Amino acid sequence: MKRRLNLFRIVLLCFIFISSSVNAVYLYQNQLDKYKTKTLETAYQIENSKNQEKIEKQVDVTVYQNAVDSLRSEFNNTEVIGSLKINGTGIDTTLVQSTDNSFYLDHSVNKEENRLGSVFMDYRNKIDDKVKIFYGHNSRTLKPVFHELENFLNESFVNEHSYIQILDETGLYNYKIFSVMVIPNNTTTHMQIDFSNNNEYENHLKWLKDSSKFVLDVDVSPKDDIVILQTCYYEPANSFILVVAKKIK
Repeated sequence: MKRRLNLFRIVLLCFIFISSSVNAVYLYQNQLDKYKTKTLETAYQIENSKNQEKIEKQVDVTVYQNAVDSLRSEFNNTEVIGSLKINGTGIDTTLVQSTDNSFYLDHSVNKEENRLGSVFMDYRNKIDDKVKIFYGHNSRTLKPVFHELENFLNESFVNEHSYIQILDETGLYNYKIFSVMVIPNNTTTHMQIDFSNNNEYENHLKWLKDSSKFVLDVDVSPKDDIVILQTCYYEPANSFILVVAKKIK
């Protein structure tokens, strides 16, 4: 009888152990499934977010491409690349780019002969260059678009009109002015657009900033993209005005 009782207890303990083990395995598997489900849901959310960003970016790019295409249609000119604007000034103009830096000196945006020319990007530039240069005429008697760059020789004017907006096929970008220069027109240092390394580019930016007529509280680094607006000047004679700005958005 006693042996039977001990056997019964052993069987019962075994049953309890097995049941507990099965239950523990079930609970563990259940938790594991929940973790896997949560992990998968997180992965799906991340992927969906990435896809949504891609979609939104594609939509945005399409908007800017359409804007540039509209300008090209308006002026019947495939060399239109976008527009440039400085709020609070009269500078609000269509941008063009040719295969040289001569054609748009005496042609309008629709390619008609015009001694006031157009505002155009250096023919060497590509849309994703770190340094982009835009040229436009100035005059003592006439008022071409870039004549108003003379106002930037006044520090208070710069502080009140320090942002440049440029639209191209990839987006609408804001730039903040960090230097205003007057240099001899036989100087070409500012026209460099290709750099062998970050140190060379950093030295170029330092030269541009240190050569400014006044100190502007805007830091620049080799990470920054910049634009240079150039026009002729006559005080002193045979000089250029340069307005230099870095991309902030």
